Amino acid sequence: MNSVASAFNGKLNILVNNAAISVSKKTADFTEEDISNIMSINFEAPYHLCQLSQPLLKSSGTGNIVFISSVGGVVAFPLISLYSSSKGAINQLTKNLACEWAKDNIRVNCVAPWIIRTEMFQRLEDESSEFRENYKAMLCRTPLGRTGEETEVSALVAFLCLPALNFDESPEFPQNYNAKLLRTLFRRAGKETEVSPLVVFLCLPAASYITGRIICVDGGHTSST
Repeated sequence: MNSVASAFNGKLNILVNNAAISVSKKTADFTEEDISNIMSINFEAPYHLCQLSQPLLKSSGTGNIVFISSVGGVVAFPLISLYSSSKGAINQLTKNLACEWAKDNIRVNCVAPWIIRTEMFQRLEDESSEFRENYKAMLCRTPLGRTGEETEVSALVAFLCLPALNFDESPEFPQNYNAKLLRTLFRRAGKETEVSPLVVFLCLPAASYITGRIICVDGGHTSST
């Protein structure tokens, strides 16, 4: 982190936590080593990186943290209970950091992909016939009927780090808005220009694996309730 601070003059605008590993096993078969390895890489490493990066992100004035989680952290998948648990922890960490660091103008968001054809996914598919069968069943539950591509995730990560999404002003609002604004992490109403870029992005080919989602542009309101 000292090298990062030196390279960027003590400031960091963006931190993307993307490293992860997984093992395909039934829950009863996971070993202590499996638990240690998966949790240390999938949860402990990004947690500590956030701790170390916080002063640099704060110094930038518009810090952005993006976690790469998984739909597996929201719904149950067979054979990856440990991986799913680590991603569930990341989902909760996102909310906690968003609430705690909003005062430092640091935004914290999480992208939770479904089945994306990555090297890790390919390895799990090659190693386990049972995983392959479960994967086919899961794909049948996907309205688009296909796996996602890495570029369909990276495009959203890049979009979340754009200045268009930064809450960096505090316009005055009438008194009767105060109670609602106090429940918004950035303590202000949003602007039209903070909604329209997301609308545009969702209409782009890069968003072709996002469907059926309700995306709240609410200054963290729903994360703090």
